[in-house]
Amino acid sequence: MSSSRSYAGRTENSSLFTVCTTILTNTLMANIHIMSITEIKHLVELLCDRMYWYMQRDKQDKNLKKMQADLDRCRPGYSESSNYAEVLKLQIDQCVKEKRKTCDRLSGTDGKLLSHLTTFIDRQTGDALSTQAIGSEDVDARLKALQNSLDEKFRTYLKEASTKTNNDHRSQLRKETEGLHIGLEQEKQKSAKLQKHMEEMEQRLGSLDKRHLDLAEEAKNNKRAALHLDGKLTEFESKLNELSTKIDDLATNIVTSHALSKELSQFDTVVSASEDGNAAPLGDRWLNTSVGMKTRQRLQAVLDDVRFLKQSLKCESVDGAPQPIASLHKRLESCMDMVKLNSKEQLSISEAVQAIEATLKLTSFTTSNDTGQNSTLIEQMIDQKVQPLFTSLKENLNHTMQGKLNQVAVDLGTFIDKERIAREGATTKADQSSADVSALRRDINVLKKSVSTSAEKLCQKISEQGKQVASCNERVASLESGLQRVSAEAETNIRKLELQLQTVNTRRSNVSTKGPNQDMTKHITNTTISPSSLQNISSLTSRLEAVEQQLNSHHVEGPPRKRKTAHK
Repeated sequence: MSSSRSYAGRTENSSLFTVCTTILTNTLMANIHIMSITEIKHLVELLCDRMYWYMQRDKQDKNLKKMQADLDRCRPGYSESSNYAEVLKLQIDQCVKEKRKTCDRLSGTDGKLLSHLTTFIDRQTGDALSTQAIGSEDVDARLKALQNSLDEKFRTYLKEASTKTNNDHRSQLRKETEGLHIGLEQEKQKSAKLQKHMEEMEQRLGSLDKRHLDLAEEAKNNKRAALHLDGKLTEFESKLNELSTKIDDLATNIVTSHALSKELSQFDTVVSASEDGNAAPLGDRWLNTSVGMKTRQRLQAVLDDVRFLKQSLKCESVDGAPQPIASLHKRLESCMDMVKLNSKEQLSISEAVQAIEATLKLTSFTTSNDTGQNSTLIEQMIDQKVQPLFTSLKENLNHTMQGKLNQVAVDLGTFIDKERIAREGATTKADQSSADVSALRRDINVLKKSVSTSAEKLCQKISEQGKQVASCNERVASLESGLQRVSAEAETNIRKLELQLQTVNTRRSNVSTKGPNQDMTKHITNTTISPSSLQNISSLTSRLEAVEQQLNSHHVEGPPRKRKTAHK
């Protein structure tokens, strides 16, 4: 209700102000020479009073709306806001009373203004009939010039505004498009880098997988080789134990000087028995006295066992065995060579013993009387020759075999330790590589997640930028449609203005007061006006023409500025 009243008051105030301004302008445009300055002043004062009371009423309306809003915000039932609500109600009542007074004064001022304005219009109409009217041709020319200037200025302004708006929107759209292109290129570069990084990570993962498989295969081969070597080691240990046992048996069964003395004593007994005719056959004597042959047979048995061991080792893949096993084979071959050498020496000793026995048998028939004396001498000679030989042979054989066996054991232990360390290292490397592969897979999963997230963000940004481009296109389209609508409205308004100007010209051309005005002017000039009054009128006419020219110049440059009115 209050908003409708305020709108009606604004409309009424603007209509009255427009009417008064139009009347004063038309009065000046009509070149009225005789007017009452006092009446115009009184009319302006009434108009200012009317505007003052209108402003007061508008201010009271705003205060009333504000207090009413405060009162509506106060909730009923609260003790804190009840007093404030009562105060607001009292203020609202007081404001309503003041508004009524202001409305009454505004109505009184409107009545005075309307009555005075009516009187002024009637008087000025009567005075206008007695003055000389402006020529219709001059008015038409001025109106046409004014219309042309207004049309030209409006077209120029409309064209400049349209060009400026289009340029601004195009530049803004170009900047946004360039920014979107730059962002798109940057995102493409980022995606390319991420793709390259992913490819590198996949290659690295493939190499790590291959390395992991190689390490696993190597670990399997190492385990297999270790098991094979363990079997070979146990087999070699068993064979070396057998060999050492045989060597110990050989060392213990070698003929000593005591055994040789015993055999020689038995030989003396046999020889003495043969002299008495109770000798045994030659084959039996050889069987009973072949102590050296027993040693030879045992050494030959050891040599056969070594050959069998060598043949069994050759049947296996010796060439494909590791280096320590090959060295063990070489050392075993050297041991076998030593055994062969010892067997040859033993054979030579046995042959020497047999030769000695043969010489003893041959000399026993010829020198049977000297047997007791020579036997002691022969025993001493044999002990002197055979004892150092057997002692050195036993010591060398024991020392060599013990050194070889110790070296073989040390090498086998070292090889086993190395294989164990290598196997542990391979297992550790395999575990480390599996851990690296799992960590790399986790990193690749995180990288894939980040790449997918960045790709989704990039798609969202691209879609948002597309929406922004579409909205910019819609704005440009709406702007173009708005410009077309404004241009159409401007053309319509220009046509309306042309029609109004034509109607005004038609009315002015139809209503002509040139003849009556000239007659009245001549009558007044001839009858009532003195020469001094004529001079004053001519001066006033020139001043009015100057004022008219100023007004025309103001109309050409632009619309006249409104004067500010204030009530003191």
